[in-house]
Amino acid sequence: MTYTYEGVIEQVDGDWLVTFPQFDGTFGGGRSIRKACENAAEALRLRIAGMVDDGEPLPRARFSRPPQAVFSVDVDERYIQATKTVSAKEAAEILGISKGRVSTLVKEGKLDTVLVDGRSRVTIASVNERKRNPPAPHRPRSGQ
Repeated sequence: MTYTYEGVIEQVDGDWLVTFPQFDGTFGGGRSIRKACENAAEALRLRIAGMVDDGEPLPRARFSRPPQAVFSVDVDERYIQATKTVSAKEAAEILGISKGRVSTLVKEGKLDTVLVDGRSRVTIASVNERKRNPPAPHRPRSGQ
């Protein structure tokens, strides 16, 4: 389904910031207007996906006359499932590893993260994939 809301664009300390009046705490920023809008659209998409998944009602879209910026994002069930997230601590508990090991797996690209309200969260899809396909057990080579 496609959702359309107005965003407000402003320059703050040399960077660009896009906020959404109907979604407190949902924003995107960047050095260019284009990057700020890309980040804001993804933040809006994540917020809507979370609300839909939790069964929360979405706010009614309202627009200024003329609107400053209009963002339309597609959110479907596949996207909702792909972006469900857990904290690094929760991912560690699910996988039976340390929080530090989760951080290493994220840095190595073996676990996916998304930014939610400015915080990095681990996607449950990547945690489940790691659980389904764990690495083969190995031992350090002798002499090391």
